[in-house]
This record gives sequence, structure tokens and C-alpha cells, in this order.
Amino acid sequence: MTRVAVYSCYYGAHEPLNHFAMAEADCDRFVVTDNPDVSVDGATTIVDDTMDLPPAIASRRYKLCPQGPLSDYDLTIYLDNHSALKPNAIQRLKEVEAPFSLFRHHQRDCVYREGKACCRNKVIDKKRLDRQIARYRQAGLPRNSGLFCGTFLVRKRIEGQLVDFTRAWVEHFLHYSERDQISLGYLA
Repeated sequence: MTRVAVYSCYYGAHEPLNHFAMAEADCDRFVVTDNPDVSVDGATTIVDDTMDLPPAIASRRYKLCPQGPLSDYDLTIYLDNHSALKPNAIQRLKEVEAPFSLFRHHQRDCVYREGKACCRNKVIDKKRLDRQIARYRQAGLPRNSGLFCGTFLVRKRIEGQLVDFTRAWVEHFLHYSERDQISLGYLA
């Protein structure tokens, strides 16, 4: 039997908690948070030691690399606080063969254009982004090479090549910009 965990990360209380994100999930449900007072009906709360990282950075550690009790599952499904599972989604996701699944970005297909959009919206440190973009250009990343949406991530147990990929993703995220979809567009 496939063990499935659906989880969402809620750090910093900068937006209302979506109590319905995992409401239809027929599996183990978790909310990972920096706040011990957060609870969601039917979900286990994992209180994370943020190691004094800002909430936007600390929350990505679990998002990018399910750990602790989540590492024991055959399939983990990350949902952004703005997302919700559709009925019967779990059964369909169990049938996916790829070790890591996600959706293409709905507006852009270019890491460079995403960086500009993030600067325009003031959701990114421009100096860190400039360093990241310079690295990707130097490495030969072409324009329009793909961009993925990080609001919904499906992973089989993290092992083999997925371990290396996940480590690289976390390293790029911590070293460069705060937008994990930019580094994912390069690494994927």
C-alpha cells in the first residue's frame, strides 16, 4: 500500500491560513509551521525550528525537501497555502510514474522574464537575483527554456537521483534568490 502525505507550509502568518487546502485528502495530512498554535482539523502540525531564518526562507526547507516525518512516505504532495486538492486527486497521483511532478508556470516560460517580474513586484532581492542570472547565463541557460510553478509538487520517496536534485535545489535557493521557481527552471 502506497503511503501518502499531503502537506502545506505556513510560516510568519503573513496571510490567512487556508484550512481547506487539504480538506478532501484521503491520506495523512500535515501543516508545517513556525507557530505552535497553528492547527488544521485532521492534520498533524509539525513545528519547525526556523534556526532564525526569515519565514519565507525557513518555509522553503520543507517545501523543497520533505524531511522529518515526511521522509517516511512513498509519496509526498506539497500544496501552497493558496491551493487546494480536487476530489479524487490522491488516487490519480498515486498512478504517476515520474519521481517528481509539477506544473508549468501559467504566465511565463523563461527564468529571465520571471526574474524581471519578481523585481517589478518587489518580491526578490535584486542583488541576489543579478548574481543568480549572471551564473545561469554563464552556464548557457537559454531564454524560454521553461519555468515551473511551485504551488503544487508531487514526489515519490526521495532517493537516488532525486536526492541530488533536491540538494542542488536547496543550495541554489539558499545561495541565490528567494524565488525557488527561478532555480528550479535552471536545474530542471
